[in-house]
Amino acid sequence: MTGTDRDMDGTGPDYREASLDPTDWAALKSLGHRMLDEAFDAIAGLEAAPVWRSMPDSVRAAWEAPLPHGPSTPDEVYADYARLIAPYDSGNRHPRFFGWAQGAARRSAHWPSCWPGR
Repeated sequence: MTGTDRDMDGTGPDYREASLDPTDWAALKSLGHRMLDEAFDAIAGLEAAPVWRSMPDSVRAAWEAPLPHGPSTPDEVYADYARLIAPYDSGNRHPRFFGWAQGAARRSAHWPSCWPGR
């Protein structure tokens, strides 16, 4: 930042004390490389994997856990993603994927307003 590191009017916190930069760039770089490697491995192995898999009750129960109230490390966030989200996608990337008929919360949401009787 140039000039003052406070708000334009000189009030507010001194932003030089707060940073969103990682404390360990090497560790974040290593995690990024691991994430990219795992993404390529997942795509390369898609054909051998099922098109879709049901989420087990144990994983579904993890979604009921309270949200964290403090910071999480990038490794923890990625571990949760790899365990709770990545294995249970909708299958769109799979070579044998043909499509889904995704439902809506209300049947009337499928009816265009231009239809008679609506």
